[in-house]
Amino acid sequence: MRRRVRNILAAAVMIELLSGATRGRSALYIFGFIVYAGASCRWKINMRMAATALTVAGMILSAAATGFSESERMVRIGLGKDLPSVTLSASDWRLYDSINQDPVLSGRGEITFQAVTATEASAGAKAEGGITTGGAIIKSISAAGICSRSGPFRLLPGGPNQVMIYAGKRYRGLAELLLDGKGRLTLINVLPLEQYLYGVINCEMPAGWSSEALKAQAVVARTYALKNLGKHQAEGFNLCNDVHCQVYGGLDREHPNGIRAVRETAGEILTWSGQPIDSVFHASCGGYTEDVANVWAGEVPYLKAVSCSTDDPASLHFPLNSLYREFALIGPWLSDRPQALCRRSRAYRWHHMLTMPQAERLLKDKVPLLSGRNGSGKLIDIRVTGRSSAGRVTAVEVVCSNGTYMIERDRIRSFLGGLKSTLFVIRTSYDKEGRARAFGFEGGGWGHGVGLCQAGADGLARAGWNYDAILKHYYQGVSLVKPDAGGEECSVSPRF
Repeated sequence: MRRRVRNILAAAVMIELLSGATRGRSALYIFGFIVYAGASCRWKINMRMAATALTVAGMILSAAATGFSESERMVRIGLGKDLPSVTLSASDWRLYDSINQDPVLSGRGEITFQAVTATEASAGAKAEGGITTGGAIIKSISAAGICSRSGPFRLLPGGPNQVMIYAGKRYRGLAELLLDGKGRLTLINVLPLEQYLYGVINCEMPAGWSSEALKAQAVVARTYALKNLGKHQAEGFNLCNDVHCQVYGGLDREHPNGIRAVRETAGEILTWSGQPIDSVFHASCGGYTEDVANVWAGEVPYLKAVSCSTDDPASLHFPLNSLYREFALIGPWLSDRPQALCRRSRAYRWHHMLTMPQAERLLKDKVPLLSGRNGSGKLIDIRVTGRSSAGRVTAVEVVCSNGTYMIERDRIRSFLGGLKSTLFVIRTSYDKEGRARAFGFEGGGWGHGVGLCQAGADGLARAGWNYDAILKHYYQGVSLVKPDAGGEECSVSPRF
């Protein structure tokens, strides 16, 4: 009995020395259990058994040190690419070789990484036991030392409650540094999906909006992330941190309301035929969302135009047929500001003006007829020539003295100087000779108009709708499921 107790106490000391007194509890129990069980069954407690127990304990401690459980889905978020150098900091940190999982350095405060050629750092690399091959390598510099290797490196903050700081912003999780094909650095934030969403929700939707709208946004953001995990695969990460994917601001952009929305919808996603949907969203639709086929190529069954208005004028009912797409009806509807659900948006209705000289400068390098490559024509007019049944412009014709040039679908917004949406009319002013002098764009909404209208979601939530009903309004025919629970569809609560 004394030997058995002595073995367990010895194991406790070994674990505490390896892990630190505050982190090794679970590993301690496992190790002690192995030793105790072996002794109870009259097993021979030898070094091989101890080594096995320590290996298991080490795996647990490694996971505990990062603050992640093995069951959590991890995502890789690109924070920067094509960088010559990166400076990170943490209260204390450990640096690992990501390929071999070898510890490289540990320290406190700042550490700087530089992309340099192997020749430039060959002496330092050899001195530190680094590489001697050609090409680019990563050189890390800190008060703890200098190391030059081919990378990638992985930097772990010292404990689960510590954070990494980059460019003055705090981030959960860990950092990974790798070299791209041009010998430049890519910085990646690796963290659990749910914690990533904490830093997304209030970048995409105001924290003060209704809780049901925030929960709808949480489900949409989670679904979008899972659907688009391969979007930046060639660059070494899953998603970027800007509007090309979803805006991610890290710990500094988190808010208790957003965190609550993520936790109250934990794991829930939208699916179609058992797969995550492409849950695109926009700030404000202006009164009616758009069919995806009128914005990008292709039909998607759940991305159809739906109403976001509670009192459309009697003279204009959506969807519009060919007789109701004329300027005389769309213009007054935009001017009347009908009581749509998204009317609280600051871009619910907007105006933009281009004088003729401004329009000529804007289009000169975009329209071949004006650029000199195919002539040196003069701008005559800008006209709407196509409109969808949701009222949005699908085609614009640029009329020049030597021909016409056509712009279609969502490309129209950026082409005409960054219009907030394609839901607009053009009010052109002419001089006495009938020549266009200025183009006034009167429009509604902000964004492409497909999928969830964020301002409309808040409007529905204020009207008493629950987040599941809101989602199934904007994404027609989808299922709200929780894959970790076996894929069962979540029950839809009453709207009011």
